[in-house]
Amino acid sequence: MMTSTGESKKPFVRSLDVVRAVTIVSVIMVHSTWFTANGGGSVTAGAILSVLHFTRESFMALTGFVLTYSLWDRPARWGRFWVKRYRLIAIPYISWSAAYLTLSMPVWPIVPYVSKLLQDLPTGAAWFHLYYLLITMQFYMVMPGFLWIIRRCQNHAWRLVAMAAVLEVALMAYDQYGLSTHPGGLNAYTGTEVWTYGLYFIIGGMMASRWTEVSGWLKSHSRTVLGFFAFGILAMLAFYFGQLQGQASRINFADAVLQPAMVLESAAIFLALVRVGIWYQKYWQRSIIPWHARIMKRIADASFGMYLMHPMILQGWLLLIHYWRWKPNPWFLDGLTVAILVISSAAITGILSRTSWAPWIIGRSASGRMMTAPAEEPSWVPSNA
Repeated sequence: MMTSTGESKKPFVRSLDVVRAVTIVSVIMVHSTWFTANGGGSVTAGAILSVLHFTRESFMALTGFVLTYSLWDRPARWGRFWVKRYRLIAIPYISWSAAYLTLSMPVWPIVPYVSKLLQDLPTGAAWFHLYYLLITMQFYMVMPGFLWIIRRCQNHAWRLVAMAAVLEVALMAYDQYGLSTHPGGLNAYTGTEVWTYGLYFIIGGMMASRWTEVSGWLKSHSRTVLGFFAFGILAMLAFYFGQLQGQASRINFADAVLQPAMVLESAAIFLALVRVGIWYQKYWQRSIIPWHARIMKRIADASFGMYLMHPMILQGWLLLIHYWRWKPNPWFLDGLTVAILVISSAAITGILSRTSWAPWIIGRSASGRMMTAPAEEPSWVPSNA
């Protein structure tokens, strides 16, 4: 949001830029594969989606890290915190909800349109990806309690993470194997409620509270992290094909975003990406930064804008393909779509970031600096997929 003044600056955790960049590109891959490679009817596409569905959990962990890291050594000024945070997330949330709603219904007559918008805002239902902003706003509200828990349990991190993991697996099991795909009652809105992702917020918060120790452990246990990463992916694929049972009609069930196997895979991939980010920092420390490191940083910095606008671009691209009656190989179309969405959304975000109304659209200042975090914080973290 605004740059802090009169406060000691904390080191910028540059390694998280790799997590941001890889995760937002993976988000785009998820949506592209679903719409261009028959994600709901192809066994291969379903397997790819089951692996890529780590994205929302990864961004939740990043959100927990960013906020905990930025607030850890500061006096609590919650009124100021909430004003800053809500000012530059609520307006983009409302604006983009209104924009996406126009894709499904006309603006005029205005009364039904406004009525539908008011119905969608509490649930993030205006478009399929906007729920993350809703969850982020919920997390802002509970941040005082969350930070209190992290402080109290700092010396018992593994116990807290283990308890959260047990609860997370139980909730995912209920969601996946309950009376229906999304049973009513306790988890009627699972996926749009902040406690759905409690484990990942806690992982991020605990990592931030002991970052020096955690980063050192990751550096010295690379093989362990790599093994956990491989095991997490293999376990997810095993669950996918096991739940598929050779029936294409079960693909949407087998590759569900919220299921027990996703807990292990998401944690494994997040830790692996952080480890890669720590290794990747060497490129940003050079006097001449390599081209790939510059691209990585640009995508990371543009992640919020890319997240918000890429479904809009995807919708237009799909309409154009339908208009052309173009039917290329689905996997070629998928790869081409990912490239188009990444390049165009990053470029448009860069252009918008230099306008005076950028903070109200993509959470950026007119100078191009991210607006949702003080200067020493990592930039805004979207978290869906």
